[in-house]
Amino acid sequence: MHPCWGLFGLALRISLYKGPNGLLKSYSYVNRISAQKTFPIYLISFQKHTGRGRNDTERNSDSSDDEPFDDDYENDEDELEDPYYMEDMTFSPNFRQISSNVKSLRFDKIIRVGLDITRSVADNTFFSSRFRLNGAKLLKMGTTVYVGDKLDMIIDDTEEPVGKRVRVLDIKQLRQNNYKISLRCWRNQVRL
Repeated sequence: MHPCWGLFGLALRISLYKGPNGLLKSYSYVNRISAQKTFPIYLISFQKHTGRGRNDTERNSDSSDDEPFDDDYENDEDELEDPYYMEDMTFSPNFRQISSNVKSLRFDKIIRVGLDITRSVADNTFFSSRFRLNGAKLLKMGTTVYVGDKLDMIIDDTEEPVGKRVRVLDIKQLRQNNYKISLRCWRNQVRL
């Protein structure tokens, strides 16, 4: 039994013929097999929605290229295209590179995505003056970030500050208020 048909495998079918006054004649309950014959499109309308939609088709079309995939070639190409790669490797090679869709380029939104922290943690960190943008103290949470910016969250502010860092690598505008961003994130504590 298909799970979308309910407990008893019944579906409500509306007869498609109209009476003389233009109203539908009758309603009846039918089993799943007769509903398949009557409504062959039922499978499409009751499929589970995953929320990914267009992104899955884009990934599938990218992976179906005729060229063989070579990881080493892809990594070399990234190193050549990214002007911050050598600087980031000397800073700390233990980073994670992610890309995400965001609706705003505000500092607080980007650092929350990059470091995977909650809004309350970001607010507490800001109010205790432990956010840095390119080495300078952050004055406003709504500051817009640009490509190449370094976003720091200070954990221990002693002689040598220790914290977490996010670098903005790429920003592409998808629609009016949607952006696809690429970030390089150091989620473990590093010396800043």
